[in-house]
Amino acid sequence: MGLNQITEAAAQALLTMCARYGRKPEPIPEMDPWVQVDVDDPRRGQVIVVFSGLPAIVVHLCADLEDRVTLADTVDFDTPRVDTLELVGAVLAGRVRRRPASGRLLPGFLRELLQGFFGIVLAIPVHGGKVYTQRVPSNFVGLTWVTTLPESG
Repeated sequence: MGLNQITEAAAQALLTMCARYGRKPEPIPEMDPWVQVDVDDPRRGQVIVVFSGLPAIVVHLCADLEDRVTLADTVDFDTPRVDTLELVGAVLAGRVRRRPASGRLLPGFLRELLQGFFGIVLAIPVHGGKVYTQRVPSNFVGLTWVTTLPESG
């Protein structure tokens, strides 16, 4: 199997949480006890958990406890393991907000019209008032999932 217990426990917690929200993961070969581990593979000890749906969520649980959560195949959030589960939970619970990357002083209709130019930032709150933010690439600003998100103040 080749996984440390912390990474395996995090993967199990992700699977349990996502099942509560009706999201099914794709198969996770790294957690299959019958799969041989390639000792030369640089991803050894890493588990990739993929949940389809809106948004698609890909979680890279890394052996060094520095994980990556990718939303809709376009926006990456680098998180320490302590925040990974909560970040994914916030996405599933609908707590993701969008805000303009710039142009806040413009009237709302004009800001909406120019958001492709200025871009959008996703904001995801986790514990203790901490908020993870990441800019959406300008060619993905029109993603249906992103445009349906409520705007933060």
